[in-house]
Amino acid sequence: MISSSPRSDGSIDDETSKRLIDFITAAAKRSMIVDVTFTRDTVPVPAGHAEPMPVENYVAAIRRVTKSLAPYRNILFDVQNEWQNKKFSADEIQAVIAAVHETDRKRIAAASILSDTPPEEAGRQARDLGFDYVAYHDHRVAGWHSSDSIRAQLEGVRKGLQPSMKPVYFQEPMPWDRAPGCPANSPGDPTPAHASQAVDFARRHGAAAWTFHTRSAFTLRGTSLVARLSKDAAQKAAIESLRAR
Repeated sequence: MISSSPRSDGSIDDETSKRLIDFITAAAKRSMIVDVTFTRDTVPVPAGHAEPMPVENYVAAIRRVTKSLAPYRNILFDVQNEWQNKKFSADEIQAVIAAVHETDRKRIAAASILSDTPPEEAGRQARDLGFDYVAYHDHRVAGWHSSDSIRAQLEGVRKGLQPSMKPVYFQEPMPWDRAPGCPANSPGDPTPAHASQAVDFARRHGAAAWTFHTRSAFTLRGTSLVARLSKDAAQKAAIESLRAR
């Protein structure tokens, strides 16, 4: 997953766009899909301007990014990370999704949910707001990696989706652990076996995708993910184990 933040006026930084395209191109050579996640809450607001970034500017920026990324088909969009607590209305987030589809009708797009959103509600939102998939942030509780927990959440999402059918993407399962710069208000689970069980059960019960949710990349100013992982042998081993699957 890679985050993209537009400017407050709706313009796009050319240098940042180039780095994103380079990343997507490198991923394509490795047969990898890139989750391009947008977020309005990290966009700096100019002095004297209202908070947050105006929705119309956000829509304009996402239209520009959608157009620039049209040639690249190994990506999907999350148009706003955890949209419910980022001062968007349902109508506004639906308009953002519509803008993506109007610009690139085949682009796969959704908006991700909060981790405390009930599974059925997650499914209803995806159905009613025009999402192409369910960007699901699971309930970070004890036993999150068990077959029963994962099956129950998937069944709840599918119930909310009815009568439609959409892929369910475990976009943010329980994170590996806390990391520099990351809020301390959510638990982590640095247990390699639990990550392995979670991905196996997600596959068994029909999830379309599952992400290894590491907070080591929460902020990488002055370092890199590779550098972070080189200092965390257990996490690196967990990732290698998942890749071997």
